Amino acid sequence: MQAATKAFGALQKRLWSRHEIRRSTKVKVYNNATLPALLYSTECMTLYRRHIRKLTSVQLRHLRHILGIRWQDKIPDVDVLERAKTVSVEAPITASQLRWAGHVWRMPDSRLPKAVLYGELSVGKRQTGGQKLRYKDVLKRHMKNGGVNDFTWEKQALDRRKWRCTLKKAIAEVEEKRKE
Repeated sequence: MQAATKAFGALQKRLWSRHEIRRSTKVKVYNNATLPALLYSTECMTLYRRHIRKLTSVQLRHLRHILGIRWQDKIPDVDVLERAKTVSVEAPITASQLRWAGHVWRMPDSRLPKAVLYGELSVGKRQTGGQKLRYKDVLKRHMKNGGVNDFTWEKQALDRRKWRCTLKKAIAEVEEKRKE
């Protein structure tokens, strides 16, 4: 978040505050320059809902600034995203995590990322009470939200083209659920 805010601030005088530059151009620059800094390495992180909310709030704060929307205007977040013609950060995060899972699944069994993702602890127990999320848990949540069958996804992931089509459908479904 800090890197994205720094990148956003660096373009303040040159881009965001210039009135002769169209808003659509500003949003395109934001999506291609600042948003990647915000979402850097999220494909392999275990993100809780609170983390996604924080990332979303940073994105919406930036978009409101670009679009000239003040908080006093009381415009809902969904309308801000529609005006910017962009998607929430949850959709690219879901896509990148599912893409990474498919990539790991296609790896040979001897590779470390696959061993870590599919490995089990041989010694020890998880603590009682509220458990910390594992990457598998977050992945399962993304599959559920995206309408991907968590029992057959591995078969789909073997074929990259089918998996990419599945990812596109999952992104659309995540955005549809967010709008509701």
